[in-house]
Amino acid sequence: MIGRLGTLPTIAVISVIAIIVLLNVLVAWFHYNALVVLPPEHRRFPPVWMWLMIIPIVHTVFIWIISAFKLPASYRSALGENAHRFGSCNQRLGLAWAIVATTLFLPVVDILSFVAYVVLMIIYWQKLNKMQKYLLQK
Repeated sequence: MIGRLGTLPTIAVISVIAIIVLLNVLVAWFHYNALVVLPPEHRRFPPVWMWLMIIPIVHTVFIWIISAFKLPASYRSALGENAHRFGSCNQRLGLAWAIVATTLFLPVVDILSFVAYVVLMIIYWQKLNKMQKYLLQK
């Protein structure tokens, strides 16, 4: 009986790690696809580097760099004079997402931060998808 209880925490830890890695792969894939859609002259960052986001600490740093600054600047550049239709091109939302991603490391608020992280991620990609569709229609 005691041996079985020892495996339960191990399974829980492995499950949490698997969820984190899966989420990181999903976010890296979204970033990669968002950059590939843009013409090369408007990209502020190479799309291939997005796969470094699978690494947990690098993931948080890249959310600060890419989601908050580089990706909005790239879309602002690609949209040109039509960028005003999309507000800040997700820059403010990217900053909020980056701040929440940073709080995931705080033990007291990590569960609430995770929920906020997922919600902000969904909103961010939904708005980014609208910008992508607009660019593809041009």
